[in-house]
Amino acid sequence: MVVRILLAIFLISFSQAKSFASLKEPKKHGHSQFALVNCDDTKNGIGIDWDGEDDYIPLDKYNCMNRSSTVSKIPFVQEMCRTPPSGYHLCLYDEINYPESVPIGGPHRPVWVTYGEYIYMPPQRWVHAIEHGAAAFLFNPCADSNEIENFKKLAKNCLRRHVITPFNHLPEGELFNVVTFGCKLKLNAIINNENKIIDYLRRHAIKEGPEFHIAEDGDYKFGLLEKAKILTDLADSKICPFN
Repeated sequence: MVVRILLAIFLISFSQAKSFASLKEPKKHGHSQFALVNCDDTKNGIGIDWDGEDDYIPLDKYNCMNRSSTVSKIPFVQEMCRTPPSGYHLCLYDEINYPESVPIGGPHRPVWVTYGEYIYMPPQRWVHAIEHGAAAFLFNPCADSNEIENFKKLAKNCLRRHVITPFNHLPEGELFNVVTFGCKLKLNAIINNENKIIDYLRRHAIKEGPEFHIAEDGDYKFGLLEKAKILTDLADSKICPFN
């Protein structure tokens, strides 16, 4: 009897230890397991991604803070692609830092986003979006307001799976980035470059994301200004259909 009791205690302890270890291990795919530990409810602890409060995004994340030093008039358009870092999920009690200011993949938060235009979305969220085939449209808030509006309009008319957000961490001289999984298009002007953006999206958006088959919106929507609309179908089967 004593042996049976000791064996039962051992089996229970082993099972609990195994379960705890599995919760600490980064997950590459799937989302439901995180509901069990409530490590990303899209509300509590989200401020870790902008070094602030959960219910307030600091102004320096989305306002123009230094117009004179960031705006360059030297024209350029540059596309860059390479194998992205390994992607996996990290809970909100873990900080996520990237080796470059504009990541093209890597670790991200478990819950993905509702697509559309945001006051500000941190990379820890839109990196998950590009894994689902989305395009992240990043702009320096110090850029010309007409250029910014043209950039937003192009995004909204090209695919539903888009994220539009100001981003004060674009490299010097870059006013706009279009980021897809493993690639980014860097520009300092939109006018006269629309066709280059459209061509880039048709080559890299949607199907290059390893989880592009997940087309529906996610639950994260903090700071959402305008939800994306369906253009052709939920799967974005035709990119930039009006061009």
